[in-house]
Amino acid sequence: MFKKNITCKIILLYFFITLSFSFSAKSQTSVSIQTAEQALSNGNYEKALDIWQILSNRGNLIAINNLGFMYERGYGVTRNQKKAVALYKKAAEGGIAVAQFNYGEALFLGNGIKKDYIEAKKWLLIALDRGSKDALYLLKDVNKLISKEENTESKNRFILWKNNFNKKQAN
Repeated sequence: MFKKNITCKIILLYFFITLSFSFSAKSQTSVSIQTAEQALSNGNYEKALDIWQILSNRGNLIAINNLGFMYERGYGVTRNQKKAVALYKKAAEGGIAVAQFNYGEALFLGNGIKKDYIEAKKWLLIALDRGSKDALYLLKDVNKLISKEENTESKNRFILWKNNFNKKQAN
């Protein structure tokens, strides 16, 4: 009986140790991002900003995009469109679809950056390719404003970016 209880305790201990190690840094990061998102939705901008700043300093691209959002809207910080665009661009280049949409939208509207419909369309195509449904709606507006040649240029830039990004991911 004593041996059976020890065996059960060892198995349970092993299970809990294995379980605790399975919560990697990625899991902890997503919990922190969820905490920041909850803080933002509750209007606690300072807490959200603190969490996203810490995670962005660690290179978390989602946090970098979310910091851009904070700067774009002026939540907990002085509104700064140029800083927002720089953050969106960094996260977009890293492959974050929502950041790719945000960067494309900024280029389309000229928020914090000079309007560039060709580059806007490229980033919106990338965002759409990576799953952003919002990009589809904005692409319709971009298409009304660009020429056939500009459309071709945007598509060529999209293909080049996608090929380069896929090569980086493969390495």
